Amino acid sequence: MRSLFSALFILLVTCIAGCLPAVDKPGAARPIFRHYNTELSTIRLGELWTAEEVAGAEAGDTVVGLSLNPAERAQAVRVHRTPAGVVSSIMFDYPQATDFGAMQKEYTDLLGSPAKHDRPRGPDAAERIVWQDSVTSFELVRDPTRSASPIYTRLLDRSLTR
Repeated sequence: MRSLFSALFILLVTCIAGCLPAVDKPGAARPIFRHYNTELSTIRLGELWTAEEVAGAEAGDTVVGLSLNPAERAQAVRVHRTPAGVVSSIMFDYPQATDFGAMQKEYTDLLGSPAKHDRPRGPDAAERIVWQDSVTSFELVRDPTRSASPIYTRLLDRSLTR
């Protein structure tokens, strides 16, 4: 009798685990996030964003810089929009002292193995790591020649940037 209950219990646990969405299974990658939360709103890739919360932003601006909370890891955030105001990408610049390897590990743990990894072919060449799903690309880049910040990330709406 006890072995029957044990077998039924194992079968039940197996069935439940098999029915869980992939992101809830241990070790499974999560979907790529498509938004950035500000104090006043959520900015989502592929959706209209008026930028009315940003002082000085005009309706036709295709790049809008955001003010940051001091607790943010990024030192600058820019939202790229189509001329119609639809968010096509969001870029995050990080301080020069940012640990690129730690960021790579963090995003790999969160999103799984990258789809692409362009390694630098010289001291001034950029390193680019890309995770993507059917609608979103997420890039982690270290570019020693970039003047703004050598390390940045970028979320891209693949349907708007092809």
